[in-house]
Amino acid sequence: MTRKLTFRQKIFQITDKYWIKDQDGNKAYQVDQDLRLIGDKIHVNDANKEPIFTVTRKIIRLFPTYEIEFTSGETIKVRSQLSFMKRKLKVTSDDFKLQVKGNLIDYKFKIYQDGDLIGSIGKKMISIGDSYVVTVENTDFEQVLVGIAIAIDNLMDQEDAEEADEE
Repeated sequence: MTRKLTFRQKIFQITDKYWIKDQDGNKAYQVDQDLRLIGDKIHVNDANKEPIFTVTRKIIRLFPTYEIEFTSGETIKVRSQLSFMKRKLKVTSDDFKLQVKGNLIDYKFKIYQDGDLIGSIGKKMISIGDSYVVTVENTDFEQVLVGIAIAIDNLMDQEDAEEADEE
């Protein structure tokens, strides 16, 4: 069964704190982002505010790398790769390897495991603040998809900030 999750961030905030909701409007995950001088750390809790995982941006790399650390001890790495006008992310853990294919122009990404679509992430272009929809095709990967969506959002925010600094 396909499940849809949505989240929207407010604009003009130094840190982010928001809820990810399911297709029925129920709170599913709470996201709390700290602003740090070196890297970003984002805490994700379940609907009962119990910790599930953290997403940490490592900035001492040629391309951005994110680590998603689950309270179970599992760690997933999300590495940015760039080809002509396409943002690709390599997602690895000890248990699986995922490929994220996307387009920087329309902010749409599809996530595959062994060639099978397990989910997609899309940014709503007409909204106040950043709004995303995560479509979960394989519920075994729901929390992983949420972590990837948060990493993509952070990556896009960082790239937008860098482009603004260059102007």
